[in-house]
Amino acid sequence: MSDQWLRSASLAVPSRPSISVVVCVYNDWDSLVECLETIEYQEQAPSFEVIIVDDGSKDPIPTFVTSRAWNFPHKVISQEHGGVAVARNIGIQASHGALIFFTDCDCILDKSCLRNIFQCSSEYPNSNCFQCLLVGDSSTLVGTAEHLHLNFIQQYRRSAAGELVYLNTSGTAIRRSRINTSGQVFNPLALRAEDTYLLADFIKNLP
Repeated sequence: MSDQWLRSASLAVPSRPSISVVVCVYNDWDSLVECLETIEYQEQAPSFEVIIVDDGSKDPIPTFVTSRAWNFPHKVISQEHGGVAVARNIGIQASHGALIFFTDCDCILDKSCLRNIFQCSSEYPNSNCFQCLLVGDSSTLVGTAEHLHLNFIQQYRRSAAGELVYLNTSGTAIRRSRINTSGQVFNPLALRAEDTYLLADFIKNLP
């Protein structure tokens, strides 16, 4: 592992938690605290850890991240700025969970999010990828436009079997068994649309 990585843990990490939550951040520390608080207050969640990857932020990691007594095991990893695809791959490599759940630092999780993801993975053992229902912040014009866009995609972009043919890593879980041993899930050359590349890879490798 790179010497540039920095780890801090408030609790011992289980050898194999049910879920690893990977959150990447680049300068947006204010949003991260709210995101982490919604993770902290998950209800009836399975065992989980949180991997925070700092993608070369200009400001140092705030003490609220490294010193706060979060009620979940967590690691903080710092890297030189390489983009979200690289940061997510590093988060995968540092994780232990049977499911790896990706969310963005400016996202707010529903209180039953992790419980529902875990239940869904148990109910559909032959599926490898699970997409959360995403909603935009309708209190702003930009957020309303995003909400309408997300609602349309999630309602109509489905396969003949009813599966959602869409992937947005603002809220997506992938089975570890679907990930190659190198942990290189996301194309490190993709500066944008890394979700689309990953979806195309999943579709290409469908049985």
